[in-house]
Amino acid sequence: EMKIAILDDDDGERRQLVTLVQSYLYEHHDEAFEVVDFADEASFRADFSVRPANIAFLDIYLDGEPRGIKIAYDIQREAPGCLLLFITMSPEFALDGFAVKAVHYCIKPVTAAAVAECFARCWEKMAQDGRQLALRDGYETVSVPIQSVEVIESRDHVVFVYLQGRELPLEMRQSLAMVEQELSDPRFLRTNRSYIINMDLVEQLSDAAFIMQSGRQVPMRRQDKLLLRSKYKAYIFDRMRHL
Repeated sequence: EMKIAILDDDDGERRQLVTLVQSYLYEHHDEAFEVVDFADEASFRADFSVRPANIAFLDIYLDGEPRGIKIAYDIQREAPGCLLLFITMSPEFALDGFAVKAVHYCIKPVTAAAVAECFARCWEKMAQDGRQLALRDGYETVSVPIQSVEVIESRDHVVFVYLQGRELPLEMRQSLAMVEQELSDPRFLRTNRSYIINMDLVEQLSDAAFIMQSGRQVPMRRQDKLLLRSKYKAYIFDRMRHL
């Protein structure tokens, strides 16, 4: 059963969103679902800790403070599989959600068309994240979720695949070029002869490296720094444009 959680401290707007979400799901979704709504952060967190939602609509501003962003950061850390949708008064606030990889946002007052667009983005994201990367080592094949791949490193004819939340890498005797071809995904960037990174999992850029969410640092070749930064910024801009 899919669980959709809604957090909004405005009673009227929250009830309207619940109605719109339920109407959409009844009409377009064949599987069982549960819609739960909360007027305050404490009750939302208590329920989420027991059973995380698959999709969460979060009001960015609660009691006049941008508490929704902090809640989203916590969700991203504790339940990274939960898809985040923001409810906001203005598009400028929606950019705050980019840092926590929100799938989309709704401008108040929320409409049926906006809810439909939110779910369309969710289904697209679920399909994208459902892809698997097949890694081959002789006769053995290991499949891992593409979204969990953070860094791929080639060293001494061995490919090391670092996964989100896992300390030790998978080791495969496979060329980096073959892995890159298997990925075929715009979120991955070949940074030099030895590395491929997942741009969704970049925490920040230093002068000479991509710093990943795990803390791993992936070096940039000096002569390619401007090009790599440009490609990364273009990817980020495209994601922001589609929020």
